[in-house]
Amino acid sequence: MTFSKTPSHEEAPAPRQREFGDARLRLIELKAGDIWPERRSCELVLIVECQADGFRLAGLDAPLGVGDAALLPAGNGLGTSANGRALSARLDGVAVLDRPERVRDDLIAELIRRVWSSSSAAEIIDPALRLIEVFVAMDNGEQQVPPDILALLDPRIARVLDYIEENYGKKLTTAELAGVACLSRGHFSRAFKEAIGEPVWTYVQRRRCECARDLVRTTRLSLSEIAYRCGFASQSHMTTAFRKVFGTTPGGARAARRG
Repeated sequence: MTFSKTPSHEEAPAPRQREFGDARLRLIELKAGDIWPERRSCELVLIVECQADGFRLAGLDAPLGVGDAALLPAGNGLGTSANGRALSARLDGVAVLDRPERVRDDLIAELIRRVWSSSSAAEIIDPALRLIEVFVAMDNGEQQVPPDILALLDPRIARVLDYIEENYGKKLTTAELAGVACLSRGHFSRAFKEAIGEPVWTYVQRRRCECARDLVRTTRLSLSEIAYRCGFASQSHMTTAFRKVFGTTPGGARAARRG
């Protein structure tokens, strides 16, 4: 998926989008030939769906895949030649950029995902995005204050998210997670999906895959060791889940990184 600059006077299809919080938060559905909606200020973009080759933006050293995030400068003229979906958050308090920048901190991507899952509560969008702005500033070395976005969520689900982050490398069960939330298994499963926007095991598998992707990219650990550390039953189980989330295998991701 390739983004390219398109002259502003050319007509192009408008992407479908759902907006919340005075248009500060939106889900954008892009198709071939669409032009990214104009950005009044810097926007944080999280890719939630795309083809295997990912989104390619001028100025970035590698394409953005599912789960990757980037900061886009204000303006217009970014076009796409394929299909995908992205969450986009307008960050009014972030310094002006002159080109796209990849976001390296996975926590920032997780924060925008959590804000989107709570977007039906309009009153929390602005404070939540202000917290994201703080984390972006911290990522850029501009601020040192560690805010806590978990206070914006149902505290029972927030406890589960923390527990998953600490234990996704271990065997987990629905009963165990429901116990952390102090809910019955059925009530917990419904509450989690309503709050986060996806079933609990989809979330757990995605976090395990994101952990595996980080280790594949940054270490020389064997794939079997990575599978063990990230909580997969086997290397083949990791490969199947990894391909489903990212459209490629762990070995393919490692080879692409080296290339």
